[in-house]
Amino acid sequence: MEKAVGRIQVDIMRLMKMTMAVGAVLALPAFADSDWACYDRNDTQFTPCFYVGAGLGVSRFDPDVTDTGWDMTDRQDQAFVLYGGYHFTRQWFGEVAYADMGKAAVHAVNPFLPSGKVHYKAPSVMAGYYLNLPRLSGGRIEQLPVDIFVKFGLSAINTSVSPHSIPEDQNNNIQMAGGVGVEWRFAPHWKLRGVAESYDTDASMLTVSVAYIFGKGKEHVAPEEPIAEKAPLVPVKEAEPESELIVQTPAEPALTQEQCKVFDGTLEGIHFKAASAELTESDKAKLNKAVEVLKQFPSIKIEVHAYTDSQGAAEYNQTLSDNRAKSVMDYFIAEGINAARMTSKGFGENDPIADNATAEGRAKNRRVELVSHVEKCKKQ
Repeated sequence: MEKAVGRIQVDIMRLMKMTMAVGAVLALPAFADSDWACYDRNDTQFTPCFYVGAGLGVSRFDPDVTDTGWDMTDRQDQAFVLYGGYHFTRQWFGEVAYADMGKAAVHAVNPFLPSGKVHYKAPSVMAGYYLNLPRLSGGRIEQLPVDIFVKFGLSAINTSVSPHSIPEDQNNNIQMAGGVGVEWRFAPHWKLRGVAESYDTDASMLTVSVAYIFGKGKEHVAPEEPIAEKAPLVPVKEAEPESELIVQTPAEPALTQEQCKVFDGTLEGIHFKAASAELTESDKAKLNKAVEVLKQFPSIKIEVHAYTDSQGAAEYNQTLSDNRAKSVMDYFIAEGINAARMTSKGFGENDPIADNATAEGRAKNRRVELVSHVEKCKKQ
């Protein structure tokens, strides 16, 4: 009965600690800096960020008790963990953590020696790496709704015994540590994490935690609005009378320099969803400019060209660019442009216009171009 009551008291204390830890994490939005932002797989560029988290789990102990006179009878217990980290590149992060792994019960082989418990605590410092599965698999694995990562570093397992007459036997004061985990970013500032970790050969732990990400995530549509203002659509009312647009005659209005630019190089602001040929709503808004010009000048025939950056296998990038070019052409057809006026072609990662070694360069290389060879534009 005494042991049961003692166990309940320990569980209550742990629950109180965890409640305070989770409460601290939930209070963090009040201290978030709106100037910081963090990675989201739909962002075209990466910005570093800080994060903190707390979680619960189970631990298992496996210390060397050979020739000590004691046996470990209860090798599992509850655990809780607090951690903080800095996500400093798209795939790398650094993290410090403190884990209270609970207590292991030890039994004295000699009946004249006392039995007791060993309490395990493990601070650690680790580096982590997010796995890019589409790139590692050459496009055979699509982007998952979760992120998988591995981490490795150093830990210091600190133990305390009760009673103190029980000897402690650790492999090293400072030990190697590592783990593998999965994260789900279920809200702009929040992610759910599951991690399996091992601390040398002494202990291991499986935890589920929630983390808060500091900063305000980027909005993908808002930054493109000023571009639309600088290059306004040609008013539809100027395309009068309608009968003149349908008949290809020399009386067709001359294209302006602004209209010629639509068919002379990259369409600014076209960004597909990650590893996808699906157009975003923002992409469609940009393509509407070209649709209006094509409706005004039915004599124009165009080629739709699409390119990717160099990340991933070349064969995968070629297929992705083909699909993206076709996706743009299909949108034009859906908006009423005759399919006979268009062709589509993907060029994969060929003909880069910027450095693929930088995030900015890769964003520029992921582009769509319209080519028309319009004689009226060449004369201007």
